[in-house]
Amino acid sequence: IKIVKERVKNAKGLAIKTDFWTSIGNESYCGITGHWISNDWELKSIVLECIHFNNRHYADNIASFYMNFAEKWNFTNKVQAIVTDNARNMFSAINKTAFVHIPCLAHSLQLSILIGFKASDNKTLFDRCRSIVGHFKHSAASTAELENCAESELRRLQQDVPTRWNSVLIMLQCLLQARKAITIFMSSERNHFNIPNLSDSDWDKISNYVKVLDLFCQATVLLGGQKYFSYSCVLPLLTCLTKHMAVNDNDPGYIVRFKVASIDDFTKRVVEIKSIESLQIATALDPRYKNLKCLTEDLKERVWTRIKEKLTTYAYADQVETNEQSNIDIANEILYKSKDKYIKLMKSDS
Repeated sequence: IKIVKERVKNAKGLAIKTDFWTSIGNESYCGITGHWISNDWELKSIVLECIHFNNRHYADNIASFYMNFAEKWNFTNKVQAIVTDNARNMFSAINKTAFVHIPCLAHSLQLSILIGFKASDNKTLFDRCRSIVGHFKHSAASTAELENCAESELRRLQQDVPTRWNSVLIMLQCLLQARKAITIFMSSERNHFNIPNLSDSDWDKISNYVKVLDLFCQATVLLGGQKYFSYSCVLPLLTCLTKHMAVNDNDPGYIVRFKVASIDDFTKRVVEIKSIESLQIATALDPRYKNLKCLTEDLKERVWTRIKEKLTTYAYADQVETNEQSNIDIANEILYKSKDKYIKLMKSDS
């Protein structure tokens, strides 16, 4: 821990990611990870601690736990934000502290997907898919026979897991890739087992679900990157998801129900995220999204104004510290006199 504390000590700002989990022995733990940018502009991530948590998960207990943890590590003033799941007690707990709270967007996505599944009434279809995968997972002989039915190498069938994100998509993709081999296996005399059969209509549904779920998978992978900074992608991603999840005339009824239910639930979950100032500033400073199409015109102007104010403040602080010629004039010249220039750059951005 001393080595970790020494590394964290040199960080100018920290983002904290935290989650509670329960062990097989039914013991509660809290894992806390720190993220920061080094002086060499490298993204650093490290597990700070995994702590046994005996108290009940009430908001007051969790809030005290995080404040005491930050004080113990001596970085209370360095914490820029805390990222948690979407549990209500976590929202209440962080709101009782002085820390900025950012709910995990990937977790919000997965919860909204589950809402969409319920609305589209696909339980029967997915249960049949799980039965087929389960049979081959538990029978090496059947798996070998299935591979013999295939014209090319098959992707190993994967069972979905409730706590594993995108696992339903992976299961459906594996089945779809092995469709021909599964059909041959089912129709042959080698099938002496009570395995549910999938009709052409079922395979069409699986294909349609794969197309829709793939977008959510891409979003989850983008947000979960560990080697790059994903914070500036959040607001553009919200706009992209809303656009691509719009219902079109070619969507069958079950896909329409899935899209409407999932995107409506997701919109409610992220309504407060859009108002987080640091997200807006990060998006504006990312060259890929500097046109801020994901924000209203009023918000765009407000974000650029806040960036001017922050740069002016930093320039003034640097002047006082170094006792050199004022950097404030430089910031004013770049930002205030060139207002039309950066607006043109935003408009020309594709």
